[in-house]
Amino acid sequence: MSAPRIPLHHRLLWAFCRGVVLLVARLMWRVKVVGREHIPAGPFVLAPVHRSNVDSMVTPAVARRRMRYMGKESMWKFRLPGRLFTALGGFPVRRGTADREALRRCVEVVESGEPLVLFPE
Repeated sequence: MSAPRIPLHHRLLWAFCRGVVLLVARLMWRVKVVGREHIPAGPFVLAPVHRSNVDSMVTPAVARRRMRYMGKESMWKFRLPGRLFTALGGFPVRRGTADREALRRCVEVVESGEPLVLFPE
C-alpha cells in the first residue's frame, strides 16, 4: 500500500506548525533530539509517555516527516480545532471502549508507510 496523497495545504500547515513548535521547544525547554539516525525510514510507532499536554506538541521534534496522531475524541468537539487536528495528521479515538475504527486507522497508517504516534495511557 502506498502512502496517501497529502494535500499541499496540509503539508504546508504541518511544516509551519512544526517549525513554530521546534523554535519554542528549543528556546523554552532546550529540547534536543539525540539518536535521530535510529529512526527508521519506513513506518514506525512512537509511543511516548504522556505526562502533560506539552508532550503532544514536542513529538514533531523527533522526526522530520509528518506523523499521524491518535487523539482523544473530545479534541474534535469543536469544528475549527477539529479541522486543524485532522489537517495536522490527527484522528480521534473513543477512550474507554474498544474503538475498532481507530484501531483500523492505526493499521492503515502503518501499512501506508506513515509514522504513528499514540499515547498508551
